Amino acid sequence: MWPRILDIVMPMNESRPRITMPIPTEYFVDQEKYFYLILLHLNVATCIGATAYIATGTMLITYLKHACGMFKIARFAELLITNFEGSFLFLIAVSVCCLSLNLFRIFQSVTFGNSKEELLLHFLIVAIILLYMFLANYAGQEITDHNNHVFSTAYNVRWYTAPLSIQKLILFLLQRGSKTFSLNVGGLFAASLKCFASLTSASISYFTVIYSTQQ
Repeated sequence: MWPRILDIVMPMNESRPRITMPIPTEYFVDQEKYFYLILLHLNVATCIGATAYIATGTMLITYLKHACGMFKIARFAELLITNFEGSFLFLIAVSVCCLSLNLFRIFQSVTFGNSKEELLLHFLIVAIILLYMFLANYAGQEITDHNNHVFSTAYNVRWYTAPLSIQKLILFLLQRGSKTFSLNVGGLFAASLKCFASLTSASISYFTVIYSTQQ
């Protein structure tokens, strides 16, 4: 974009070299003629997609933090998790696919000596996706840890000094806390640090599959 702006502000005897679009697209129109409209569309679409991606992740972390607070007062968070399960499963699929494809683009950039700007862009995307996946799974790990903390606290309390009604409540907490609790998505993923490692490993595996198909 900058060469075109400089051609208008500070014209030279010859046009400055053009920079290609950061994301290859096909609009079936003259891209030179409609360059600025295409660039505007790309920027708007990228901003909308990034905003939705970040907003969904932020809401996920907020919900999970709220669930941790509910565990502290011996309440449960199944309702929140059930409502968010579909979105979380979709984000997992998108994150793994994007991570694999960007790893492949990094490999191509290093192998074929593409521009440093493109290499840096894909490195940045990979770092953001990894951070995003780590934070989501770390919040899920905290859910499990808080559940375990409720059980251990109820188990070690001096129940024999409490009234009978309180002893019955403690028994209920022990029965509920003895069951392993985790943020389970579609029966496929349980949000945890182990899940983060598994998703990262799966992304690398898909990257190697993509690489092998290009040989």
